[in-house]
Amino acid sequence: MKQRAEWRQFCSVLGLFLTIVVLADVRLCRADEIAFDLRVLSKDDTVTVQALATGKDPAQDVSVEVELDGTTYRRPPVAVVPAKDLRRFVFQVRLPKEAGSYPLITRLYYTNDGKQLSVVNVGYFNFQRDAFIDTELNFPEIKLRETTSFFVSHDPAYRLRLVLPREIEVTKVAPDTGGTYFRIRNTRPEFSLDYAVYVVLESPEGDTPHRSLIVNSRLRAVRTVKGTSLFSTTMLGLFGLAGFVGSFALYAGGSVRAEEATLLRRAVIRWGFSIGVVSTLLFVFRTAYVIPDAYLGDIQRQDFSTSRFGTFLFTAASSLLSVLYFDGNNYDNFALYVADPLLIYILTLNLPVLFFLIRPSPAHDKYWHLMRTAFSTVSLGRVGGDATKRFFWSPLTKIALLTLLVKLFYVPMLSSWAIGDV
Repeated sequence: MKQRAEWRQFCSVLGLFLTIVVLADVRLCRADEIAFDLRVLSKDDTVTVQALATGKDPAQDVSVEVELDGTTYRRPPVAVVPAKDLRRFVFQVRLPKEAGSYPLITRLYYTNDGKQLSVVNVGYFNFQRDAFIDTELNFPEIKLRETTSFFVSHDPAYRLRLVLPREIEVTKVAPDTGGTYFRIRNTRPEFSLDYAVYVVLESPEGDTPHRSLIVNSRLRAVRTVKGTSLFSTTMLGLFGLAGFVGSFALYAGGSVRAEEATLLRRAVIRWGFSIGVVSTLLFVFRTAYVIPDAYLGDIQRQDFSTSRFGTFLFTAASSLLSVLYFDGNNYDNFALYVADPLLIYILTLNLPVLFFLIRPSPAHDKYWHLMRTAFSTVSLGRVGGDATKRFFWSPLTKIALLTLLVKLFYVPMLSSWAIGDV
């Protein structure tokens, strides 16, 4: 009778989990493959923009604007530009008052999946004579998910302007010693796009001739495939919390010690702990990118040149933070094909496997020892007395930790390699 009641409790919990999975809000974006190559020519007061559609799909609502010396010129939108089509947009512009070199900024707008995107191009418009700024300017390549920060080193005597596609929003500009700190946000995180971006330096207003310097870089706006998961990060957090709390409640509660409980109760305890561990690790996998997004820019703005090991420290700190992005080919394949099935298995089939096949033994199951160690740390704060006698540690705990670390490293890699070879 007791086992039957425990089975009913298990079925109720499992039914709740399956209901949540079925009702999960899946947000998948079907984006067309659209890209443009811009070429801008200028002669006297005429600017010609050649836009070649290099993608596989047609673009909707295509419009172009150019900006010169503070004035913006626009052309009416074209309803549809087919793939591989070349369009020309001609502008008559007002010539600057002062001689020199000016930034000529071109923006092309188009619609993809109902959302407006853009492409930018910046080149020199030389009026009467060439006049360039001779200075060093460091503009790093940028990898952007939703937000990121970076530092542009430059001579503060000149005016600095960051030229980005309109969907990339500048949320913070902070002048600092030796440069400017920027924080940007991607308002179209559902798209993966590779942009040309620019920094423009201009001489102070009133200087004759007008001088400028244009430096380009790349900005990769990454739509991580983690975002296509069935499970939101909120759901992962709730699963992790429910797994740990439920497992601990069954482990610590009851009149019989967990180590002496029925096989079914031991299996349910281990199942809850597995849900907690896997859900928490997937939560970290999905959200850890916020740490490098927040601090990589701060590292770039530090002056490491005064330290003997400055270059090494900069490279090491940047590399360690970049690891937390957990993306790229290996991690992307894991996120696409393995992460969700793994969690669904843990939620649904892991308990029968534990009960019928693994049959966890408190004396010999290494993950039981790991769970016992984790729960003993909770008990330290809950129960007074001699802490050294209440904390549990065993050789099997150490083996379980090492096994878990090896799995964390190799499971994404091996799954990706196997998928890549299929």
